[in-house]
Amino acid sequence: MGLSLIDAEPIDALLKSTVESDRYKLVDICRQFGIPSNHRQLIWKIILGIVPLSYELRTAKERWRREQFEVLHRTTKTMYPSLDEELCNVVMFLIWNDSVSELDDLESVGVKFREFVSMSAIISRLFDDPCARFWLSVGLFTYYRKSLYKFCQLETAPGDEGDRRPHFGPVSVHRGNDDKAVVFMRDQLLASLRRRSEHLCLAVTEHPVLPLHDMFLTAYAGIFPHRMFYERTWSAMIADFRKCCKLSILIAVELVDIICPSLAGLRSEEEVLRFFGQLSEEQLEEILNRALEVKKSSFGKVC
Repeated sequence: MGLSLIDAEPIDALLKSTVESDRYKLVDICRQFGIPSNHRQLIWKIILGIVPLSYELRTAKERWRREQFEVLHRTTKTMYPSLDEELCNVVMFLIWNDSVSELDDLESVGVKFREFVSMSAIISRLFDDPCARFWLSVGLFTYYRKSLYKFCQLETAPGDEGDRRPHFGPVSVHRGNDDKAVVFMRDQLLASLRRRSEHLCLAVTEHPVLPLHDMFLTAYAGIFPHRMFYERTWSAMIADFRKCCKLSILIAVELVDIICPSLAGLRSEEEVLRFFGQLSEEQLEEILNRALEVKKSSFGKVC
């Protein structure tokens, strides 16, 4: 749930701070109580490292980010004038990410980087400003990817010692690591299901049709039609780097619990995605509440 007005008062004060190290206090409060909706865009930017917390530095950094965005957009449109907004954002990201070699095969870029496309599409539904949407897409994609690789023990995610979250910057786009990450997350999911119920674990192993790529590599982007899920889930992930991927697994456990009676009749990932897409907002809220509750418990720490 979002913060009450009383709970949000410390956040209002921190957002006016001129002390950059107060970012750790902001992260701690958001981890414990959530991110208030009226400050969501700004707090996501601060925690993801797109802009600093310090009020004195933030205005200049915001201006610089907008100038960067305009240069990237102008460069991309000059190189590829017929690109739609979706592909334009991917190309801009790859230029910023020092991955221009990936542009040699422009026709496949949207498919190859569909995780970025999926997350960017959800961000576009949550926020209005094109500049903010681009940087939040880049920030969330790189943040989640670094969290995933660190959780799956594929790469370290160097960052500052205060909260052990990665610096905002380019990320590996090596596809082999993605395949390894899905296998690792699947194994973690099966272990968590086994702790919940051997029956759930067997159902998933006997009917391997869960869309694990869409679930674990995109933080569920595009699977559900309800923006509430992404506002709350991604806020919780952004506020807690160490348990970001654990939350992905715990959500998957709750989804399996719901889909289990129907799993034997679903023959493909596409059919499972259609099933997930029909879940109501109330069902998703219940799934997320249970997952967040477990995340706070000792079970969540073991996951």
